[in-house]
Amino acid sequence: MEDLYDKNGDDVYFLLVYIREAHPVGDRLAQVNRLAGIEIEQPTTHAERRHIAESMCQKLDISLPTVIDNLDDAVNQAYNAFPDRIYLVSQGGTIAYQGGPGPFGFSPDELREAIEKELAGKMP
Repeated sequence: MEDLYDKNGDDVYFLLVYIREAHPVGDRLAQVNRLAGIEIEQPTTHAERRHIAESMCQKLDISLPTVIDNLDDAVNQAYNAFPDRIYLVSQGGTIAYQGGPGPFGFSPDELREAIEKELAGKMP
């Protein structure tokens, strides 16, 4: 994803939206997270959610502009984003590309093609 951002960042506005925690302690904590020492409580305040998002971006060296969904999960619900999903919104404000549920449904090649079509004005 960072490669697409580096290549297209001048023409496409990239935005990472941090939504609710996918694998919180006491709910769906993944074994791989437990083994890696990643044990995060589901945040109950916006400040906690912001802190987790900032920590994630720092630890994973993510340079994409990042915003945080509110605790009502409005963005998550509007975009069916859980656990994570990639979208490309057209210049006209319509969905030009919707990736499958991540991380296994991510296809950087499909997103790259959609970006190229959108920038060439070939999207429906």
